[in-house]
Amino acid sequence: MKVLVLNGSPKAKSDTMRLTHAFLNGMKMAGEQDIEIIDIIKHDIKPCIGCFECWKTLDGKCAINDFQNEILAKMQAADCIIWSFPLYCCGMPSHVKAVLDRTLPFSKIRFGGKPGEPEYGENIFSSKKRCIVICGSGFPVGVANYEALRIQCIHMFGRVRMICVNQTPLLNVPSAKPYADKLLQKFTDAGVEFANRTYLYKETLAALEEPMLSNEDYLKIAEEVGKQYPIYPTSISAYSITRPNIMFGRIYFTAQSVYEYLSCIRNPPRFLHSFLLIYASLLVYSSASFIRCLNRLLFRACFTNSKQA
Repeated sequence: MKVLVLNGSPKAKSDTMRLTHAFLNGMKMAGEQDIEIIDIIKHDIKPCIGCFECWKTLDGKCAINDFQNEILAKMQAADCIIWSFPLYCCGMPSHVKAVLDRTLPFSKIRFGGKPGEPEYGENIFSSKKRCIVICGSGFPVGVANYEALRIQCIHMFGRVRMICVNQTPLLNVPSAKPYADKLLQKFTDAGVEFANRTYLYKETLAALEEPMLSNEDYLKIAEEVGKQYPIYPTSISAYSITRPNIMFGRIYFTAQSVYEYLSCIRNPPRFLHSFLLIYASLLVYSSASFIRCLNRLLFRACFTNSKQA
């Protein structure tokens, strides 16, 4: 099988690519494979400018002459395309999105028939290629975190097999090695299955997406994870406010949230300190919906004060 891997991680030491390499090793165990890996970040791929020249020529090439045309040619020659990238803002990184945007030459559309109504044809992803998306993130849990990405990939690739994995920073944490090795073995086994059947069962996909640790255990080693992958207060406090599942997470992230809000204001009024203390207590003990309302109000108040300062 001719396999093209599009590595969308900007890091040389990528957690998501460790999973992808384990999957590829499994494919190699099942038989000889022709595998090529492209590190997207190493190439200057310009964004789509919406000129639609590719729809005029219909030659499968982009009017912008850069490395993207080589990627398009490799896509056409491949039997399987694996998109491997970390989750950025509920989607794919911008340099990966640039590659996806510029696959427009593969979309077939003609304006004919009834006036003003386009006629759409199948693109190479939905009709010919086997597509797999492997995406990793550092969220403890995250069904909702991948919803937007899943919708986009289904629309673009058709019958795509998506593997969305949380807690991927654990792959480089020494104390979590037994759990990481277990997950990597699952990916190797999945690679064998895919190479033999050109398909992944739903049970296999579910097993690959199972968290390595419980939320409580994952948060306990968050400090060790943070040493290698600094986590910004914004992302952490947002997670804790929308999903305050356990007491430890609420207390830990409350401190981060309060610090973040105070840092937004140059000269915070005295009443705000008292309000934040009350807010912190409510954040620990209240329901998720009530916390979200408090968070919105507090953020607006802080943002207004910061603009006036």
